[in-house]
Amino acid sequence: VSDASDVTIQWYQNGQLINNATAFTYQPTLAGTYYAELSRNGNTITSEVAEVKFLLDGSAVKSGYGFFAPLSQNPVKVIKTGPQGAAYVGALSQGVGSGTLSRILPDATADPAWAPVISGTIYDLIVEPDGAAVVVGDLNIQGPAPVVTQIARYQSDGTRDLDFQTNVGTGCGVSGTIRVISRYPNGELLVGGNFSEWNGSPLSPSSSLVKLDASGVRIPGFNSDRNGVAVSAVALPDGGALVIYTNTVYQLAASGVTVASKFLNNGLKEISSAGPGKWLVVSSQNFSFNGTSGTVARLDSDLNIEQVFPITKAETAAGQANGKVIVGGTFISNSRRKIARFLADGSVDSSFSTANGLRTFSEIDGNLVTSLAERPDGSFWVGGTFPGYGPANQVSHANFVLINGDPVAIQILSEPAGRFINTGESVVLTASASSDLPL
Repeated sequence: VSDASDVTIQWYQNGQLINNATAFTYQPTLAGTYYAELSRNGNTITSEVAEVKFLLDGSAVKSGYGFFAPLSQNPVKVIKTGPQGAAYVGALSQGVGSGTLSRILPDATADPAWAPVISGTIYDLIVEPDGAAVVVGDLNIQGPAPVVTQIARYQSDGTRDLDFQTNVGTGCGVSGTIRVISRYPNGELLVGGNFSEWNGSPLSPSSSLVKLDASGVRIPGFNSDRNGVAVSAVALPDGGALVIYTNTVYQLAASGVTVASKFLNNGLKEISSAGPGKWLVVSSQNFSFNGTSGTVARLDSDLNIEQVFPITKAETAAGQANGKVIVGGTFISNSRRKIARFLADGSVDSSFSTANGLRTFSEIDGNLVTSLAERPDGSFWVGGTFPGYGPANQVSHANFVLINGDPVAIQILSEPAGRFINTGESVVLTASASSDLPL
């Protein structure tokens, strides 16, 4: 339209005329399809259709999520996502005989069959494709004989797998503790921590890192050449591993021999996948890169830092399928209450509302997020020690909550929807059209 002085405009939503929407621009407040009709001298042409979607606030509690009294009483240590998005939750024990392992079903209801009798603290766990789980920690596993220590496997129905007999009796030593476990694609297990014995026999070398077959039997061909406390570990598809010891990430071959290492800083806590060839590391001390400091960093395939996320006092981090990174910890930063999200380039994700987060406002009150686990639909399980989550006028969700996260596999459905709008931003549509008809 070369001269718009006497052109009339009418906007439509879902095919219905919108009253008083007669300007060249229109700001929608509802999701739907929008287009405009432009008329002059009796001729009318129609613009292209734009589809508007308003994404859910990623930090808000997912609709339909319930409140779980048992988990509200025990601080959550670790969460892993299982089949169809179920949550497997290891919580700190509040006394001998208290159940510290729970399964929350995909519909966000507790599975009553999962209430094993465990004394101690679960530090880590893995979930198998059939819904079984292997737990490790400072544990004394009760129930049917034999009694085992530090590690146990539970079948998909919640009963203990009595054929998984590893660390029977004295286990990994009187003072030994298993802290980490990771699963290989073939079902083998990588187990590490602070121990020098396995099944009551000394390890040689004393590496505190072993590989087990799916039945719990130690694989003798894996002999790690690393000593010290294995803080965090990831099993690699080629049979090797990435393992954190104090201040360094080591890459091990399938035999356990070190093939690469990278000193990062003292106080490393955690390593996890951030997508193919990418790794997230969390530390109690700041990383520095390209003028940015923070306690969460992303590594490339050579274990070099390629991005630092500007947040301190982090305890855990998880990469989303869309490249974003959610961080939990003890921080109160930029009005973010112990949970925050960043874009892949390290900038703060403004769509992750500061209105939500832990119901706490101090960095030293003992409340924190310790575990994050993404579900297939992009939502996130969040666990830790906290009296509630979200705005003060909502129902409290102590220690364990399911938040929206992000929908996955978002696609532009129709032009001119050329970009996505973060929660809280304004959307403005501008009418334009072309035609052979003279206007």
